[in-house]
Amino acid sequence: IDTSDGSQAVYGVSSPDVEITLSGSSVLSNGSAFVNILDVPGGKLFSESVSERGLKVFVALNGRAQGVYVKDKTTIGFTVQEFAGGASAAPFDWMMIGYKKGFEPKDVPEVIPVEPILPEESTQIQPLLIEDISTTTIESVSSADPVVEEMIVVEPVVEFEEVGDFSTTTLMEDDEAGTIPL
Repeated sequence: IDTSDGSQAVYGVSSPDVEITLSGSSVLSNGSAFVNILDVPGGKLFSESVSERGLKVFVALNGRAQGVYVKDKTTIGFTVQEFAGGASAAPFDWMMIGYKKGFEPKDVPEVIPVEPILPEESTQIQPLLIEDISTTTIESVSSADPVVEEMIVVEPVVEFEEVGDFSTTTLMEDDEAGTIPL
């Protein structure tokens, strides 16, 4: 690829499109991180070689966080933001893919940044409450009145029957009509 530093050899993932890939690692600070790809080895080459249209960024968290999304993608960097006002310092890996300038498919739309729509607090999933090993109560928590369902765990009855020199085991289950073989 021709760059301001002369011709540079690059290697990449095979693709039916003319795409260039750059990857690295970073860390959230107070739930946010701006990744300046000019600070990453090969970042200047990537920045000069790819089009603004059709940039893709993939993030993989390597620590605890409330989930993240990518915003403000440009050929010089991008921002990773934690959901729900999170303030973690989780490390993450990233990969950025862009079309080589002049080789963008005609059907690649221009990206218009938007903020993600977050679920309301009342619709977030709550953990199940387990009160007893034989009777489990599942409580659904929402802004409406809670719905409680009860499930009874039926344990099989085990009967032993001696036959000559051998013992056999029969599993039985109780029902309303009495004990029945399983």
